[in-house]
This record gives sequence, structure tokens and C-alpha cells, in this order.
Amino acid sequence: LKERIASALDHAESIVMVDPGGMPIQVQELLLFYKRADFENGIDRAITMLNAYLAERPDDLRMRLALADSYYSAGDSDNARRIAVEVLDAPQMPISLMSLQQFTLRRSACSLLFEIEYRVLQEGEPDEQEANLATVLQTREMLGVHLDNDDEHPIALRADGRIAMAQQEYRKAATLFERLIFLGGNL
Repeated sequence: LKERIASALDHAESIVMVDPGGMPIQVQELLLFYKRADFENGIDRAITMLNAYLAERPDDLRMRLALADSYYSAGDSDNARRIAVEVLDAPQMPISLMSLQQFTLRRSACSLLFEIEYRVLQEGEPDEQEANLATVLQTREMLGVHLDNDDEHPIALRADGRIAMAQQEYRKAATLFERLIFLGGNL
């Protein structure tokens, strides 16, 4: 079964890679299958597919954010950060359904940027901790703007809890995480 699934995934990928920009729905479907069916190379395949798609449709912020997330999953914080910032800094689209979606995409890009900076903080050298924490705190401020300064938003509670953990304020972290769980959010 595993071989048949891999073969089917390879076949679907070969079809979509002929014109990825012309098949956005199929690209999205393949991204889901990569995560579920190809544990070894799925992230790399997703990055390749998304780069090919974006070469044809560079203004698709949704797919650009998916690329940033794929780079983050691959452990490539630099590319993930660069692309998340591109989504945040993209010019506002004219009034349309996509302009409404852009609001949500910016929020998601900022949330991903926080995750990137938090990972850098966690994995950084001890002599870099202070500078890395300052970057995390700046990113949290930016996240607040995209969350309309709603400190009760699950994304804000999770970020604040993680910051409290990094600052070794464990009681505060526990309170924030309990609040997040009470509101039904994920840790």
C-alpha cells in the first residue's frame, strides 16, 4: 500500500508540476498529501511545489505563507522569516474578498514570525539569549497590533505564556496556559 500511495503521489506531482500556476487547488491538495503520505521528503517536495507555483503566481499571499510555513517545518528559519515578512509587508490589495483574506494572512504570518523567533530563542547560544528575547518581545508587540491588542486571543495567550516560560516566570506562564485551555485553545 505504501508503495502504491508513493507512486500515486509521484504521478499526481508530475502532472501538477507541468503547470502549477494553473492548478492552485491541486497544489493545495498535494500539500496536504505530502504531509500525510511522504514523511521523509514531503516538506522538501512542498517547498519545491510552492516555489514553482509562486514563480507563476508571485502575488498569491496564501501560498507564500504556506511556503514560509514549509520552510519553518524544514527548520529553515531564515527563509521562513524572510517570506513571512514578505506577506506582512505586501501592499494592501484593493477592496475584494482577497483584501479581506489578506487581513487574516497577515495575522497568520505574524504568528508564524513569532514562532520562528521563539525557536531561535530556544535554540540560540546562551550569549545570544538577551538579544533573541528582545526580538521575541518585539515580534509579540507586532502580533498584538495584528490581534487588535486582544490579550485574551488564544494566539496572544500562547505567545505570552511562552514568553513567561522563557523569562522563567512559571506561575505567570501556568496562569496564561490555563486561561488558554479554558478558552479551548491549543498549547
